[in-house]
Amino acid sequence: MTSDTGFRVAVAQARESSADSGAAGPAALQVYRGIPDQRYDTAAQEIHYVIPTDAFAHTNDRATVTVTAVQIDGRPIPEWLRFDPAKGDFKGIPPAQFKGEIAIRVIAKDDNGSIAETQFRIRVGDLNDKTSQNGKPSLTNQLRHGGYAAVRADRDRLVGHARSIAQARSARLS
Repeated sequence: MTSDTGFRVAVAQARESSADSGAAGPAALQVYRGIPDQRYDTAAQEIHYVIPTDAFAHTNDRATVTVTAVQIDGRPIPEWLRFDPAKGDFKGIPPAQFKGEIAIRVIAKDDNGSIAETQFRIRVGDLNDKTSQNGKPSLTNQLRHGGYAAVRADRDRLVGHARSIAQARSARLS
């Protein structure tokens, strides 16, 4: 973990960085696992979400990282949603009739001025309505948030599964 004087993030060697980080040089701040979208059934439910410490990573364990949050279009997040940048903590209760989503951009900045950004959505309302996604995240999001190790593990699992199916078919045909 990086310095506890700011928002603490994971420490990664440069070769461990995610494919979309664009990190370069000996000491770099980067998006590592990103932030998954959040869903809440009703507006009356309190939203409470803490940014994971592995959403970002830095190659320097002494780096001081600060985070800020705005809506994707640059406007401040709604007044009912509070953000504590030291803890990476979102809290709030949406207005009673609120249904929809807030697209949030989280910007991490280190003490050298390097910046990494990621985004996520907070969805509020009926999760069964056709506008919301249900089930597993898209392949793009899985790859973006899983990093190379997760991609390799999934690939190996699928190859093993395909081999066992091929062996079973081969045994039946013999």
